[in-house]
Amino acid sequence: YWYYLPDYPRAERAFREAMRRDSRQPALYVQMAEFYSFAYREKESQADDVLREGAEANPQNIDISKALGSVYERRGEYALAIEWWEKALKLKPNDSAIQEKIKELRAKL
Repeated sequence: YWYYLPDYPRAERAFREAMRRDSRQPALYVQMAEFYSFAYREKESQADDVLREGAEANPQNIDISKALGSVYERRGEYALAIEWWEKALKLKPNDSAIQEKIKELRAKL
């Protein structure tokens, strides 16, 4: 309902139902945030809310932390972006790409 049959309210309901059935699927939260950010633009501001829900349900998932960092970076909220990229770095301390992203964001403050 997102890609081929653009029925965004129905797609949103399908995401919510899938998350209700199994909240421990981090990809659902990331995909729903992308759906809000890039397709269902009327609800773009809810992308971080969905990812925060995902972070609560999956606190050790690096993909959710990185996705939150990216959402805040797109919005120009660099301090929040850094906070979430730093959480990702704690999960994978030797990741040079994450370290570089944090440096890049700090330069924008």
